[in-house]
Amino acid sequence: MSVLPVTKVQFERYLAEPDGLSSSWYGKVAELNPRVAAVSFPNATREGLFMTGVTFDEAKSYATWVDPDGRIPQDSDWREFARRVQSKQLTTTVHDVLMNCGMSPTAKAMLDRLIQFERPKTLADLCLIRHGVFEWVNSVPEPGGLGSPRNSFFSNTFDPYHDPVLKHFSPERSAIHGFRVMIDPEVT
Repeated sequence: MSVLPVTKVQFERYLAEPDGLSSSWYGKVAELNPRVAAVSFPNATREGLFMTGVTFDEAKSYATWVDPDGRIPQDSDWREFARRVQSKQLTTTVHDVLMNCGMSPTAKAMLDRLIQFERPKTLADLCLIRHGVFEWVNSVPEPGGLGSPRNSFFSNTFDPYHDPVLKHFSPERSAIHGFRVMIDPEVT
């Protein structure tokens, strides 16, 4: 599972593909949640880092572009990830491992800046399980959302660990709805 919800910097690589989505499509989506500078964003508008406003099907297409086995997580996968990272204290060792796991310099700078703002105590804090965006999850009978945005971005009392999956996103394109990508490990 990706550490953070998909960022606009990541998604823009997908947009550059010849058979990808159009620039005009991206312009309309970016109006919902405007871009911010990837490495010098202000805390007040940090949600502008994340690719929001995509439909569930667009998120699925991006996930399979990232990796043929990429997918939007099931609600059970998302909650399991959330529980696991909640139990991990964010120590210097965990931070160092994250920073040395092949991230781009831009991703490292983003993560460091988020750490400055969020002052995470657990890995869940760093992963923005809370204080991030609502995230698409694959659930039965229809896709829905989990997560808990910051109240200054979208006032809510949602508990991503216990509340039911948020259904019927309305409108389907919304500034508060992003996604993560999950790639199942290879079984040998």
